[in-house]
Amino acid sequence: MDEEKVVKAFERGRASILVRPNAKKDELLCWDEEKNAFRVAIAARAENNEANLAVIKFFSKLAGKRVHIIKGLKSKSKILSITP
Repeated sequence: MDEEKVVKAFERGRASILVRPNAKKDELLCWDEEKNAFRVAIAARAENNEANLAVIKFFSKLAGKRVHIIKGLKSKSKILSITP
């Protein structure tokens, strides 16, 4: 994983992600050049908002900042807002 892209996304305050729920563990998989987004595996199910909460928790811990989903609450494609 290209850490430089992760750092730049956190500095900009926004990140586009593609979520794969029901994975074995939470992890940042790769940068998708075609979609211009990070691919992320999340262990939580995509039911009852569980995956969204897991995405927020995962990226908050990764960035050390507050994270909100600003677009894509019911989609695998999401845009995150990252604030100090």
